[in-house]
Amino acid sequence: MQLFHSSEKAYERPELGIFSPIIRLLAVHPAARGHGIARELLKASVNDVKKQGFTELYLHTSDKMAKAIRLYERFGFQRDLSKDFQSADIHVKCYRLDI
Repeated sequence: MQLFHSSEKAYERPELGIFSPIIRLLAVHPAARGHGIARELLKASVNDVKKQGFTELYLHTSDKMAKAIRLYERFGFQRDLSKDFQSADIHVKCYRLDI
C-alpha cells in the first residue's frame, strides 16, 4: 500500500484538486485474504492521516474491484463523484472517508 498527499503526486492529476492523502495499491496476497489484513491497513492509514492533521482520506478504484469496494464502504468510505476520472477505457471511481 502507498499513501500520497495529493492527486498530483498520486496520479499526476492536479485538476482533481485533492490535497489530502490518497491510498494507492492496497493489496493483500491471495493466501492471506480473509483475515482482516486490509482492514488493519486501512485503520493504520487513518491513524497516520489523523496524526498529520488531515480530515479526509481518499482512494480510487473501479467496478472490477467489487470485493474491495464492499470493504471500503463497510469501513465508511463514501463515493465522491466529483473526483472520478477516466483512465484509458476504465472509469476510475473516487471514495472519500471523512475523519
